[in-house]
Amino acid sequence: MNKFLFVPILIVGLLIGCTSQVSLDPVEIDGDVESCAECNMGINEIEHATQVILEDGTPKIYDDIGCMVIDLNENDENVGIGYVHDHDSGEWIDMKEATYVQESTIHTPMSYGIIAFESADDATSFQVAHGGDIFSYDELLQLNILDLKHGDDHDHHGEESDSHDE
Repeated sequence: MNKFLFVPILIVGLLIGCTSQVSLDPVEIDGDVESCAECNMGINEIEHATQVILEDGTPKIYDDIGCMVIDLNENDENVGIGYVHDHDSGEWIDMKEATYVQESTIHTPMSYGIIAFESADDATSFQVAHGGDIFSYDELLQLNILDLKHGDDHDHHGEESDSHDE
């Protein structure tokens, strides 16, 4: 091959490779269409939804932080990044940077009672006011998450009678 032709082909190949980067941004969740990747229930409470974006750009959406933890522990996938909603602002935050509070009276769709905070101070303030336990992301992954599930109707999605929305 002519070396003068090889250089432009190489440059074009490199440019194509560089422009096809995968987005690791959070995806918009349509509550009327989406279902949880772990429990297959509909995502009716967007404020509790979580998501991981695999390294290839594939999103996996969950209705509850507990479902996400179960899936992450059961499946060895190449996660690029994960997102949870900050309890106070409702904004997406990096799941690994969040501080979590778990308390049995916190209503979440699958009754795990786990909420996330961007600020450790905000998590502590919530915990002081409402009780519960504080966890880092790594600590959350080490828990037997099924032991955290509460309520009388573990098999009925989102129908807690003794819960509150904080």
